Formats: sequence, C-alpha cells, structure tokens
Amino acid sequence: GADPGTTSTPAAVRDDDGPEMGSLPHDRAAIPSVVALGADGLLFGEPALNAAATDPTRAAREFKRRFGDSTRLFLAGTPYAADLLVARLLEWVVRAVTEQQGGAPRQPVVTHPANWGGYKLDLLAQAADVAAVGPVSFLPEPVAAAVHYDQRQRIADGSCVAVYDLGGGTFAAAVVRRTTSGFALLGQAAGIEHIGGIDLDEALLQLVRESDRQAFAALDPVDDAAVRAMLRLREECTRAKIGLSFDTRVTVPVVLPGTVAEVLVQRSEFEQRIRPLIVETVDRLGDAILGAGVTADDLAAVLLVGGSSRVPLVAQLVSAA
Repeated sequence: GADPGTTSTPAAVRDDDGPEMGSLPHDRAAIPSVVALGADGLLFGEPALNAAATDPTRAAREFKRRFGDSTRLFLAGTPYAADLLVARLLEWVVRAVTEQQGGAPRQPVVTHPANWGGYKLDLLAQAADVAAVGPVSFLPEPVAAAVHYDQRQRIADGSCVAVYDLGGGTFAAAVVRRTTSGFALLGQAAGIEHIGGIDLDEALLQLVRESDRQAFAALDPVDDAAVRAMLRLREECTRAKIGLSFDTRVTVPVVLPGTVAEVLVQRSEFEQRIRPLIVETVDRLGDAILGAGVTADDLAAVLLVGGSSRVPLVAQLVSAA
C-alpha cells in the first residue's frame, strides 16, 4: 500500500503476519515527496532532498498539489507534468518495496483524496499504468483511515466515523459508515486544496521574517546562496511547527547571507496566525457531516489524520465544534 502525499509518501506491506510499515529503504516508513533530476535520471526521497539543497532548480516539491494541472514543472529546464512525477514516485516506491521483500506485491493499493473527481482519478489510474506496477486497487484516504482505526478499536456495523484529514498540502473531511462488507463513504467529501501543513509552515516562517524585516528584505531572490538559505529556513520552520505540538515555545535558527540569529516563537502567537485556517477546515468538517445526513451525535469518533492534525489547536477546535 502506498499513499503518495504532498510532503511525504509512506508505504506498508501486508503478509500473513498483518500490515507493517518500514518497507522502504533503511527500514523507513516514508520518504519525502521530493523529486530531483540527477546525472543518470530522476532521484527520489533523501537523495532528491540533497540535490535540492545543492541546486533547487533541479528539484520539485509539493507537486501533488499540481496533480491534474496542465502547467509543467521544470527540473533543470526539463518540463514534467505533475501526474508524471507522481507516476515515477509510485514506480520508485514499488520497486524499493519489491527489492526489500524479494518479490513484487500481489495487490498494490494506492490511496487518494476522497474529494478527487473522475478527471483526477483517471489521471491517477494512468499514472499507475505508467509506473507499470500491475493491477492497482484505489482506496479513498478516509476509508483507509477508518480501516486502520477499526484494526485497533472495533467499529460496530452501522456506526459512522468522521475523518478530519489535514495533510501536507491539502485538507479533506468525510464521513464513513461501517457496513457488513467494509466501509462506505456517506455523502460528499469536503476538501480545501489550498490548506495543508505547508501553509502552517509558511505562517510560522512569516513570524520569523517579521523578527528582522530588514535582513529578509535585503535578500536577493535570484542569488543561489539566498535561495538555499531560505530552503534551510523553511525546513527549520517545519521542525519548529512539530516542536510546538509538544512545547509552548521553540527557537528557530536563522542563517542567512550576512545574518545569523535565533528567533523565539511562542505557541500562542503561532496559533493566533493559523487559527483562521484551522477554523475553515473545521467548518468544512461540519459541511461533510451535514452532507452525510448525520449529526455529531451519530458519530462513534472523529479521526484526526495527517501530520498537521497533531497541532494542538486542531483537536481543541474540532472538539469544541
């Protein structure tokens, strides 16, 4: 099973002992969803990240957000469609799992956002064909989340769960009902294409930028050293966001051409910046519940899915709503 995400792509295998993560190189559960053009072809994961640090023009990040977009992404001047990059990423994942397991998967499964329509689902099927991974089953992400939850805490037949999925690049909400044969989506999933973890990272980055407006204003946007410095700073902001899920304040190191500093960020000021975004996602969760023809009282649980759902403000606002 593979979940090609905006910021990371995890994979798992299921055998007679049940499902297990850590099926990618170095026993990793996931790789960064980064592709770079190397001397001998495309690079993925950590090698692609390393190439991007050296020359950002060779790499593409967050290309899943552009899935279905006719505008091409350029790697070292070479144009690529976003769906082709997803295909190559899937191909690499399946090949890595095949090498580790000593054989090809009998039944590859690929997850997708529940709010993707026929056009994007057709493109995803084409991407799987390009990846040449064999017959593929496609599973909506909320259904996959419900299956996972059911493995740990049995959901009674006829019960409903709502899924709040705040991923790296997009948000989706859906209601899923347990049936005698599995799980089924109720109503229409509600999604927001422009809200995800990278937008929370951007909010934190803006707080850091405001700490020294003059230093950031002086950066040359086409200078390679400045571009690499901003990439490193964005990665530091991602780590800081994760840190604020466990602590009330974090220190972000800032290393720019001519400037070295540390910026203290409080959880409260970060939450103030992202609150409008989180409120919008909670409103969409309400839309999904309403569209499914159920009420909050009918739900057995609300499942928080996606790395950014670990931000404490998410659980607070979802619970309050």
